[in-house]
Amino acid sequence: MAVVYVVEQGAVVRKESGRILVEKSGEKLLSVPIIHVDRMLIFGNVHLTAPAVAALMEAGVDVAFLSMRGRLRGMLSSLSSRNVFLRMAQYDRWRDTAFRIRTAKAILKAKIFNQRQLLQRYARNHPELDLSKAMDEVNEALEQIEGIDEDGEIRTVIGKLMGIEGRASGAYFGGFGRMLRAEMGFETRQRRPAPDPINSLLSLGYTMLTNEIASLLEAHSFDPLFGFLHSIRYGRKSLALDLVEEFRQPVVDRFVLKTVNLRIFKEEDFRRHSDGGIYLTEDGLRRFFDRYEEYIEEGISVKGRKKSFRKLFDDQVLELERAIMDNATYRPFRIQL
Repeated sequence: MAVVYVVEQGAVVRKESGRILVEKSGEKLLSVPIIHVDRMLIFGNVHLTAPAVAALMEAGVDVAFLSMRGRLRGMLSSLSSRNVFLRMAQYDRWRDTAFRIRTAKAILKAKIFNQRQLLQRYARNHPELDLSKAMDEVNEALEQIEGIDEDGEIRTVIGKLMGIEGRASGAYFGGFGRMLRAEMGFETRQRRPAPDPINSLLSLGYTMLTNEIASLLEAHSFDPLFGFLHSIRYGRKSLALDLVEEFRQPVVDRFVLKTVNLRIFKEEDFRRHSDGGIYLTEDGLRRFFDRYEEYIEEGISVKGRKKSFRKLFDDQVLELERAIMDNATYRPFRIQL
């Protein structure tokens, strides 16, 4: 199954005899059987015809609409799964303070562990680079988060957990910047607007990751708005953000390090927008999606077996379902490098 990205501005997506066509000015840019499409992501000014929408929905293909800067505008989703019992259990666990705190703590411990793994792997491969300060601070954060008392008012406990995670991420990104072998103005992690090409790539990668996991959660009958770590906010898919945390370093950060250090992306692939932010050009976006798909499908070795990241995403959604249905401890993904 394929993920179709449409970034050609002014293009039209239409249906023709069981296929999805992407055309512009009479030129056929893409033709793919609908049965081979898993998801579609549309960027910027692209027209989707009504017959194409109907065909995609009937085939169970979700369509995400994003700005050219990678901001998710909205989604079209086919009818979701009907597992009402999972949703009932999810709401029950959300009301269970002990379960929420236990799950939030497990997610953040895994995130900080993955940060440490990436730093340690790079330090082993590049002994000339001193990452000891970043690793010491991340290790300290792991010890601190382990010592957090799980008994207490939920906002207070999660506030403490997020505070520790914030300090760990600050130290980690200090080391991350030193791992980059291309000068692109990266100093620290900043979100909107991205002030440099590295932050631009990270933000786009996290958007892709969040969108994919949100779609997967809905396909499995979860309510993506009810998270255990991230608080409820109008329109925010907090549960997707929860699961994204354990995959930030294994997926997006490693991808950005690899592509930048191999000079796949250079400064000329970016442009400054009127909001002051730095974003990929249209050609840069195409290259990003090509490389991202290769990377996601290539995956990583887990317990001696190669798995695509999409399989790992699905594994973790099923793991969360197990934890919720059995009122058990959630086991996040931890990378072994």
